[in-house]
Amino acid sequence: MAPIEEVREATARLDKLETVPESAGSSLTALFTRLRGIVLEEGTDQQWRDLVESASSADPSKAAEVAELIRSLQAAPSTPLPPNGWLFADLAVLDLARAVNSSSEAPPVEQ
Repeated sequence: MAPIEEVREATARLDKLETVPESAGSSLTALFTRLRGIVLEEGTDQQWRDLVESASSADPSKAAEVAELIRSLQAAPSTPLPPNGWLFADLAVLDLARAVNSSSEAPPVEQ
């Protein structure tokens, strides 16, 4: 499965849950750490600023909020160059997606 498909499947699973599966806890922590660590500079696009702010105020235990953060990261502009730290956040999303998809707590999604 391609990485984007893994992420889409994971967000669909998260949409069906109230909380993020416990087995994905370390991946979830890594994602929030990476999102909050994105380096914002004077010329950083507002969408990136909003994403970092959302990560700072989001409740990591709520699956719907996590799914929305993932969607916001994927929708953030890639031109001009994204801010420093975006790649780590993107990789953390993939790691979380794989953890959610392999969790027995997350309901399967219909293809």
